[in-house]
Amino acid sequence: MLFSRVLEKLQANSVYNVDFYMLGHTGRYVFNCLSFEYLDESRRYVIMVSENISHIVTGETDPLTGGLNAEGFCNKANKWLEKNHGRKYRVIRYNIDHFKDINGVYGHPTGDKLIRDMAACMREIDTDDTFSAHLNADHFVRFCPCDVYTVQQCYDNFNRVFNTYNLSIPITLHIGVYELCEEGVDPYTMSYKALLAMLSIKGDMEKRIAYYEEGMLRKEQEQLELLNDVDKAVEENQFEVWFQPQIDYASKKIVGAEALIRWNHPEKGMLPPGVFVPLLESSNLITKVDSFVFHTTCKLMQKWLKSLPEENVQISINLARQDILKKGFAETVEGYMKQYGIPRKSLHLEIT
Repeated sequence: MLFSRVLEKLQANSVYNVDFYMLGHTGRYVFNCLSFEYLDESRRYVIMVSENISHIVTGETDPLTGGLNAEGFCNKANKWLEKNHGRKYRVIRYNIDHFKDINGVYGHPTGDKLIRDMAACMREIDTDDTFSAHLNADHFVRFCPCDVYTVQQCYDNFNRVFNTYNLSIPITLHIGVYELCEEGVDPYTMSYKALLAMLSIKGDMEKRIAYYEEGMLRKEQEQLELLNDVDKAVEENQFEVWFQPQIDYASKKIVGAEALIRWNHPEKGMLPPGVFVPLLESSNLITKVDSFVFHTTCKLMQKWLKSLPEENVQISINLARQDILKKGFAETVEGYMKQYGIPRKSLHLEIT
């Protein structure tokens, strides 16, 4: 931390607080708060006090909203389940749309106010039976017996408050619902399953509510397993580049081809791009795989250009948005083309 930053903050406030955490010797995170203030009115000396606030951060109360945090929510849900065995319930996950944009445009103080207002909105319909919590960032959760509120009522409560919220960016959300009431499932898992349901429609501006269905968790686990296999797949050449010919029907000749990626997984067999490409795009691993496709295609094009110099070989390569936003992208493309002697007219780049 720069001391000049501390002095700058103390010009505007009598006390400047900085929260941070680090891994303790027990293997658990320790949360601390550093407080800076001037010793006296002469402002010649600055006092720094460090306070361990782990008991606050890791307790049951969310420091930003004053309501329950994840720990408090799960503890309260477990107590409810013990007292109400056999009663139907649901867990609802809320996620505010474009919250990062709101922070970016208006600043974090406005974002924090929105989080506090969201928490207050949810607490308005809390009862002895139904309760809400702020989990992290813009994620909230509600535990609700099925005979207290419907999911639509919970969603309508949000709209009632935020339809006229004082920001130019509309405040909307997506909701995921878990209500299978499976035996042996703890509140953490219920909340996660509700999150998976919500993520299944994230980005859909028409569908706002989704329900967890059996198999979603297993699908998520399979996707995570695939992500863990990507580095090994690149090293072991499990990815294959196939070429779909482009034909001029008038002359009956092949005039080009599109480079397509396939994954020949040693356990799962041949995987089409629809199975793994969206997953790679969402995890930013797509640039690594696209680089492999680009390099492999250029090597093959070099052979074709040498063996068929009279043919006008043109190949199209699909690239993700992450590729072209990556620093040095243009230089990388130029480097491959110079390395393998590929004319510019022979290579088409298609942005997916």
